[in-house]
Amino acid sequence: MEQISHEGIAEHVAGSDVRVRIIQGAACGGCSARSACTAAETAVKYVDATAPEGTIQQGDKVLVCVSKRLGWRAVLLAFIIPFIITMLVLSVLIYCEVPEAWAGLCAIVAILPYYTLIYLLRDKIKAQYRFEAIKQ
Repeated sequence: MEQISHEGIAEHVAGSDVRVRIIQGAACGGCSARSACTAAETAVKYVDATAPEGTIQQGDKVLVCVSKRLGWRAVLLAFIIPFIITMLVLSVLIYCEVPEAWAGLCAIVAILPYYTLIYLLRDKIKAQYRFEAIKQ
């Protein structure tokens, strides 16, 4: 099975649970003009992963992996479904000759129930995503 992986540092280890710090850089991170460029940015993210007990110590370099299937599912839930809802509502309201400003506002408001549902189901969704940490 194909995997999505990111390098990181084990920040906290408790049994088989590992909190990993991942530093994400912009695509131009290797550019020599990075220090003068305002587009170059980095973000620190934390991921809770699992690893066989005793294989990872705090401060170890690790690789955090998740299946590509779960990655695509996350994109579907976070971006594609809300986009479809927004475009569907917008298209129907424009077809019904609702003024564009109101149609646009209603299309944006239409995704609020969807994101509320995602928020309410966050624990169930989180349980389906298993990140694995592998020592490098």
